[in-house]
Amino acid sequence: RLKLQTVLRYADAKTDIDIQGGSGGDDPNATTQTRQLIAGLRATKRFLDDHLKSSLAVSYVDGKRSGLNRPDIFHATDSSDQFRSAIAKVESDHELALGESHTLRADLQWRSERGLSTETLNGARSSFAQKSQSLPGAALTYLYDDETRFFDIGARGDLAPPHDVIPSLRASVGSRFLEHRAKVSLSYGTGFKIPSLYQRYSVYGEKTLHEETSDTVELSVDHQATEKISLGLTIFENHFRSLIDYDTSANHYFNVSRAMTRGLEAQTSFQALPSLKLGASYDYLESSDAKTGLALLRRPKNAWNVSASYAPDAWETIARYRFKGARADADPTTFARIESASYGVLSLESSYLLSKRFKVHGRIENVFNTTYEEVAGYGNAGVSFFLGLTGEI
Repeated sequence: RLKLQTVLRYADAKTDIDIQGGSGGDDPNATTQTRQLIAGLRATKRFLDDHLKSSLAVSYVDGKRSGLNRPDIFHATDSSDQFRSAIAKVESDHELALGESHTLRADLQWRSERGLSTETLNGARSSFAQKSQSLPGAALTYLYDDETRFFDIGARGDLAPPHDVIPSLRASVGSRFLEHRAKVSLSYGTGFKIPSLYQRYSVYGEKTLHEETSDTVELSVDHQATEKISLGLTIFENHFRSLIDYDTSANHYFNVSRAMTRGLEAQTSFQALPSLKLGASYDYLESSDAKTGLALLRRPKNAWNVSASYAPDAWETIARYRFKGARADADPTTFARIESASYGVLSLESSYLLSKRFKVHGRIENVFNTTYEEVAGYGNAGVSFFLGLTGEI
């Protein structure tokens, strides 16, 4: 038995940047545009009387970010920048059932990224030669799962540029109770993130960026209170070393030596009708820079979202409203710490089953064209449209 899945998506979004001039006021002549094409294919097959399940997935993302700032009362020069990138990924996953409760999982992954950055100032063009980086990795995990208990333990190694092997570990343990309507789990893991080519080599990049590493502890509780109501709560704490962040005063990325975040995530869902499902979630976050003791920039303490999903037949429509509370930021003119205002954005998603195997889906972000800033001084995209297709052959 062979199962194939494909995905194709195109996204195009334009942003008016709200840059404060030296004498105050908005800059209406600065815009950015992001275009992205995503294509992927996944194949799954079972072997050894269904004891071995193997899958192979390939994906490709082609992206372009363009910025333009025309001369105005705040800027006497005409400038633009552009970053083109292509990311290819190949993943192969294999699960071998060793018994009713025992499973061995092996994961292989290869990720390659290449990019080209160009900047133009008053007609003079400068660019760096095309850069590329690859990240091959492999992981092995043992999983145990019976009627009341489950745990897993695994290790991973990735070969990061230039030639450094970065290890990662993960372990979790949990139990089911209340006639399997509830479960609790405790997990620990380490991870890392290498800087992207955009973070290293774009006009906002920093070539000397180090990879970001982290340790995470999570305690999760999930409960199916009734047939229609489910509840979930996760408490977590993360410790980062060389956290990758953005410095608005210098307009480039940098590493925070040590940082910490901790908080909780709570969510609930309610099946109001056979075709109508309501959901809500709330996030509380505390963060700090270990060196300064100050809260990390652009991390709101409070965030929440609500959603409604309506799926009568082949159609499914989801309305989602997300809110982010006030958070620390840096003034784009004086670079002093400020508090950015909260904001809320509505999105609509819809999908239609063309057949049993093919589905077309679309999304409208920022339905009401709300003006807001995730980074002080830089506006976000207005109403944006996304379209995709997924299928099995």
